[in-house]
Amino acid sequence: MYRDYNGAEYIVDLHIVFSVYDWVSFCSLLCLNGTLDPAKVVGKIVACLRGISARLEKGLVVKDAGGIGMILGNAPEDGDDLVADPHFLPATMVNANDAAAIFSYIGTAM
Repeated sequence: MYRDYNGAEYIVDLHIVFSVYDWVSFCSLLCLNGTLDPAKVVGKIVACLRGISARLEKGLVVKDAGGIGMILGNAPEDGDDLVADPHFLPATMVNANDAAAIFSYIGTAM
């Protein structure tokens, strides 16, 4: 259960988002080394899910693939825990609720 900025409670289930991805796509969502397709990333801001690899490493993976920025989204277990990191490219971090909304939107645009 999470709360939005107005105090409303709701459940976020990223499994719904993940159900449309295969394993390779799930690894890309985590922005793991070697999983991003530069043809799709060059010149774009990339949304990555927090977890598995280090937060800073995700930004480096995006930069190496040609991305110009990153949105790092918390997984549900990270909730509202936001960390200010010195990323290798312009980046911001969002809480789990906002991450779920962003990934859901991306899923509809694909």
